[in-house]
Amino acid sequence: MKLFSDWLSEKISLKPKNHQTQPAQNTQKKPILKIFSNPNTGSNGFDDHKKFRNFPKNKKNRPFKNSNANFKQPNKSFERSFKKNNSFEKPEKNNSKFNPKSNPKQNLKFSPNPRGLIGFDSSRPFYQGPSKNEPPKLRISPVGGTNEVGQNCMLVEYGQDMILIDLGLAFPGRDSLGVNYFIPDLEYVYKHAQNLKGIVITHGHLDHIGAIPYVIEKLGLPPIYATKLTAGLIKNRLEEFKLNKLVNVQTFNPMETLVFGGIKVGFFRVAHSIPDSVGVYVKTDTGSFVHSGDFKFCDESSDGIPQDLEKMRKLGEKNIDLLLSDSTNTMKPGKSIPDKIIAENLDKIISQCQHRIIVATFSSQLGRMQELLNSAIKHHKTVFVSGRSIETNLRIAKDLGYIKYPEGLIKDSKEAKNTPLSSSMIICTGSQGETQASIIKMIKEEHEYFKILATDTVIFSSSPIPGNEVEVHNMIDNLSRLGAKIIHSNIIPVHTSGHAYVEECKELIRLIKPKHFAPIHGNHFMRSSHRDIAMSEGIDKNNIFLIDNGDILEIHNSHINRLKERLPARYVIVDGNSKGVDGSIVLKDRKILSEGGVLVVHIKIYKNKKLFKTPFLYSKGLFYDNEISTFEPKIIENFMKNFNEFTTKNPKSDLGELKYYIARTLTNFISRKLDRAPLVMPIIEVVR
Repeated sequence: MKLFSDWLSEKISLKPKNHQTQPAQNTQKKPILKIFSNPNTGSNGFDDHKKFRNFPKNKKNRPFKNSNANFKQPNKSFERSFKKNNSFEKPEKNNSKFNPKSNPKQNLKFSPNPRGLIGFDSSRPFYQGPSKNEPPKLRISPVGGTNEVGQNCMLVEYGQDMILIDLGLAFPGRDSLGVNYFIPDLEYVYKHAQNLKGIVITHGHLDHIGAIPYVIEKLGLPPIYATKLTAGLIKNRLEEFKLNKLVNVQTFNPMETLVFGGIKVGFFRVAHSIPDSVGVYVKTDTGSFVHSGDFKFCDESSDGIPQDLEKMRKLGEKNIDLLLSDSTNTMKPGKSIPDKIIAENLDKIISQCQHRIIVATFSSQLGRMQELLNSAIKHHKTVFVSGRSIETNLRIAKDLGYIKYPEGLIKDSKEAKNTPLSSSMIICTGSQGETQASIIKMIKEEHEYFKILATDTVIFSSSPIPGNEVEVHNMIDNLSRLGAKIIHSNIIPVHTSGHAYVEECKELIRLIKPKHFAPIHGNHFMRSSHRDIAMSEGIDKNNIFLIDNGDILEIHNSHINRLKERLPARYVIVDGNSKGVDGSIVLKDRKILSEGGVLVVHIKIYKNKKLFKTPFLYSKGLFYDNEISTFEPKIIENFMKNFNEFTTKNPKSDLGELKYYIARTLTNFISRKLDRAPLVMPIIEVVR
């Protein structure tokens, strides 16, 4: 039996008679967007090209299924009004139900139940948009960020005016093999892009800005509005994608009110783990709401910019209809640890350390980096920065005045060999155990300038993102094996969250005094906990909405109801430079390949479906060496029996039906005999 890779290289030249060589494609790598329903399991079935996936129902045998059937303005002198200049053609009106295949540029398969969520009603009709004849109503919908932590995006619609609040990405879980990112499903916004007046950003974390480069062109290049630091980070990201000259990124002062047709947007500063973060206040003639953004409360934030408690109190006097609030830490009682405590603890560790210090942290923790630089100055340390994202963010923050340090404090890594270890500090990426991050390269001795020494003190000024625990624990274990001293928040607080704990969530509700409440930014259990918090603060349970991605809330004259219609809530994946239309199929195949391998059955038949010769089997990751000689004859025997049976009973069947039958029967046979579920791929070649 040949290896699959060997066979593939031999057979790669096999083409149909009418095949014409395609012109060479542009080899520049560009991220490709794909749609899928469930990043963990996908949905059973075949794609339109009849590539077969087979799953035994249990470890014995299951029938194979084919499921692919044919505020008032704070200062009027700051008010600005914006009208979008639409240079692209208005899409044709479509009165039919939402059809994701209507876009010829991207033939997307629709999966109604994202991530296999329990209790998700997939039978609800799709929202077609407001009628031009109806009075304008304020409608809001989380396009992302309420079924997960990440890919935050809120759609705001008032009549024919539309804005987005945030446009972020989410990082894949362990089962999403090969996926770079998840981003929100904006199919409705694409179809109504002529109404999109702008994108308003609350802060510069990737889960709030990361999706911009992937979708901005398809949205019609709307203007983006952000605070100074956030705008700098967005411009840098757009530059990486060569989009910086195409997109208009405007900077606003949080004292301003922006006007987008009938939508007025105001801001208030909040404390978070990145400077220049804001919450948002939206006002229309028929309703209002407050979007908290990512927030916490602290007396002295790490960036030195105070949160705007006074403006929050004034908002509480405006009879706000609805509060949308960050739910990330609603399971954590009390209040988050103040940044001041973290700074004091880090300074104490640095002052007592007699050898080299390595600090792994998030690249967006600019306030934390300022605290580390302050301690380095105080204790006469030379700083080296390692990791592209940290180097980039540090440069942007320094250029914009958000981080200050004297020249010569940070040196090029090339000079590390000339600097005494006792006076060296390295600030690096890799706090989540990312395979290509700086600290991982140091551990593996793959870094150009640094490697871990037994005398090093390694500080993790971070916490594991849910899903990354295994990688982080493995990294810490390897550091321990190398003899390094390891310090993390389980030993002494060297990191604090940028998200509100329970008491802080209560404080925001008391300040805003909303009539209605909808927890956002988090999984269902986080938002459910936030609902209980809101009820404890006196908000009636009937005035609290647990909304999922795609749900639509309508605010009209202080009344709020959830529409029966919804927006698409599929998951769009960014996956390197490969091309495809249905991410659920791709991810399912990868999962099968990683668990059961692949078996290719190369079959030659005559036009009358008589077998030309015994089929060839090619496998990868399916058989152990001692199994090949035993099971190859059995598989061929099973194939011959079922092939003859099928062709005799179904002489007029097409090749697709034959492939389906072969894939199904061989999958079930292998499952019974080996308790494995490989990806079976029949390839039929007609001999003329």
